[in-house]
Amino acid sequence: MKRSRTASPPSWASLRAAERAAVALPRHGRHRLALAYANRYHVGMSSLGFQRVYELAHRAPDWVAERFFLDGEGMPRSVEREAPTKRTQVVGRAA
Repeated sequence: MKRSRTASPPSWASLRAAERAAVALPRHGRHRLALAYANRYHVGMSSLGFQRVYELAHRAPDWVAERFFLDGEGMPRSVEREAPTKRTQVVGRAA
């Protein structure tokens, strides 16, 4: 069954609720990095390299990272804020 183009994008809330952070990372910063993984959430979060880059971005002063995956339809939205990539200042892609 195909979704209508006017339907709202899927929510990341259930995946965020299931996450267990090993280290508390800042949620707010002056600069935002959109860290994109060209696959689904579970594949990207299984990548230790992706997790390390996410952590390093948060450890840089005034920086936070938002994760983007290909689970949804249309424009990717961040896991953290459910915002599109155009709301970030820098876009990085992990392979």
